[in-house]
Amino acid sequence: MERGIVVASWAQAPEAIVALADWDNASFDNYLTSRQGIQGKHWKLGEGGSFVNLMTPGPKPEYSGMRGTTWATKWQIQRALMPAAPGQEPIDPRITPRIYKNAHTRKAPATPESSEYPTISFVDHYLPYQFTRTAQLEGDLTTIANENFTKIVNGAVPPAAGIKDFWSQWRAAGGEVRIQEITEQYAKWSADHPEWKNPKASPSPESWDTTVSYPERRKGA
Repeated sequence: MERGIVVASWAQAPEAIVALADWDNASFDNYLTSRQGIQGKHWKLGEGGSFVNLMTPGPKPEYSGMRGTTWATKWQIQRALMPAAPGQEPIDPRITPRIYKNAHTRKAPATPESSEYPTISFVDHYLPYQFTRTAQLEGDLTTIANENFTKIVNGAVPPAAGIKDFWSQWRAAGGEVRIQEITEQYAKWSADHPEWKNPKASPSPESWDTTVSYPERRKGA
């Protein structure tokens, strides 16, 4: 989860779960251990600080132990920006840094910076919505979305008709109240953060870097 962790009331050791989450976020080493396993056994740092997976390849690698509970943005970014292992370099190595620069690492969140990836920096990263009236409907709302989008992708319904059906079902199942919650909370939050009212705070094509650096494709024989 991006903003926190929920411990169920029936958990046998809720304090231990919270303690694990605190430990998980305390350092980058802890972050890697909880997700990748033991350094030197399950993974290692390779050339240039790259991440090298030491797990046995195949459909059933050995179990590495722990799993992450929650995550801190700074550790996620640091992991994503680690150099690729030799032979696993991306076609265009600039894409991932540009994406993270736009989504999470602006010095001022509502102020575009040069050479950003062409995407929108959502205010949702900074506004912690609380769906107190519709949280119990999350499963139904998600199911409606998945079922309708699957029909569209599989060609069962034309896209325009499928989207219309989705919105009608989603709103009737509680989506209308969800929209009200978002609208009310955003209005209050934006009053305290007027910088996000700037139309260029999110979509700012003038700041985008749309160049790519792909190797030349091999021509067919």
